[in-house]
Amino acid sequence: MFYNRLYKKGFTLTEVLLAIAIVGVISALVLPTIISHYNDSVLTRQKERLEKSVESAITTLAVTENKQNFSQTIMYNSETPEDYENYSGAFIKKYLKVSKYYGDFSTNKTEILSKCFAPSYYLYSDKDKKPYGIESDLSGACATLKDGASICLGTQVKANSIPFVYDINGPKGPNVVNKDYFVSSIPAVNYKSFDQLSKATQNIATQDNPNLAPMPNGCVPGDYSTDCCKWYGENGLITDADHGCCDNSAFVTSGAAGSAACVREIALRLNLYPSSCTLTDESCRMFIRPQSTTAKQGSVDISAALGVNPPDILLYCDGVYAGNMPGSTLMGAIKSTSSAEEDNVYFAMSRTSAATCGYQTGEGIKPSKSSVVFKTDGTYSNYSYNGIKWTVTYF
Repeated sequence: MFYNRLYKKGFTLTEVLLAIAIVGVISALVLPTIISHYNDSVLTRQKERLEKSVESAITTLAVTENKQNFSQTIMYNSETPEDYENYSGAFIKKYLKVSKYYGDFSTNKTEILSKCFAPSYYLYSDKDKKPYGIESDLSGACATLKDGASICLGTQVKANSIPFVYDINGPKGPNVVNKDYFVSSIPAVNYKSFDQLSKATQNIATQDNPNLAPMPNGCVPGDYSTDCCKWYGENGLITDADHGCCDNSAFVTSGAAGSAACVREIALRLNLYPSSCTLTDESCRMFIRPQSTTAKQGSVDISAALGVNPPDILLYCDGVYAGNMPGSTLMGAIKSTSSAEEDNVYFAMSRTSAATCGYQTGEGIKPSKSSVVFKTDGTYSNYSYNGIKWTVTYF
């Protein structure tokens, strides 16, 4: 009995050390993946919390500020503001937990790029890590929040979504696009009102609200005559093409408040006048004649009542970029019917090529000689801009 206890089998020191070594190798292989997945899950939860908190504060803003509808809040603009200080800037300072407010991006760009966000960002493309510049992403008012996130927030312009760019952990790493840095937007808020007891929400036109301006004489809820539709528009109640007033062609083409929300597809037809000339020639000037340059919604000409700038357009000659025209300039040609030479609308010409602009001899304008496309898109149709689908043809 004593002999068996003395020589009982066990693990040798070599075996124990070998087992420890194997466990160490496995840990070295597996642990980084586990840590990486954990860090990703943390970033995902932070992203979801930030998005929900900002979106919730915006969607309930009309109730918070005791307004009849969202268009009366500080987060709504009928046109893009030159400065966001009194709009999204005021919203950030009042309704979000701010660590440091940096102000409007256009006036404090340098500090925002160097302190609010990280100096450098990266994008993984085809498994390669490439530098990524964020300056073109940013607009609106910017701040660092107490939870460490950095944000830049725009406002809702008409029925467009709200630009929202953020880094969920601020200047800290990894500073990678779609990992901790995101370019996003918050869906447009519908112009809904609320009763004084906040029991329910409904269209303001069907609500007995003492703060609401009375409808015009003869108008009742559900009446979509032109005068009544103007009232709906002035009170911010026409937000999309599903509104009953959008079936009233007289209202849609009137240019009144709210009529632009009815327009979802616009076809541009440009009266393009190229002269046969070489781009390097300073006298080469391409232009659009206002006469016969139109904008139509279906078969209805809305040129005179067009309430939103069209997209910028680019000119090509011999397939080479030849110049551009801002949408605001094009708007002037569309609204005018003048045939006077001094009212022609000219492209800003590029002189970097010897390409030739003009007519294809005997056959009118050919895309190989002169063509017009939408800026950044490069196609003639299915271009979405300002919430509208645009098409363009030229003759």
